[in-house]
Amino acid sequence: MDADIYSLGNRIKEFRQKHEGLTQKKLAEEVGVSKLTIHLVENRRVVPSALLAFKIAKVFRKKVSDVFYLIDNQLLLDGKKIKKRKKKAKKKKVKKKKGKVKRKKGKVKKKKRK
Repeated sequence: MDADIYSLGNRIKEFRQKHEGLTQKKLAEEVGVSKLTIHLVENRRVVPSALLAFKIAKVFRKKVSDVFYLIDNQLLLDGKKIKKRKKKAKKKKVKKKKGKVKRKKGKVKKKKRK
């Protein structure tokens, strides 16, 4: 399997709400991780370890496959013609100016070229 073709979805938020309004903080305490970790996993920013996935499923008394599932991104790409989002560093275009720049006490002065 190619890592870019598949991603991991989850139903953590849904199960938390059904499980007596369990908060991210309470779930985090029960499985032994930070609230941030639960937030990142729930929002699909981080893929949990197998151990964490089992612990989360155990809290909800569900199978891991009930809480987590594979998403086939290739089908999404083919069916909806969605391009993969890639984080690209934005490069600022720097215009070259003629002459030298002289800085004095926070002010910028431009010297004329001879």
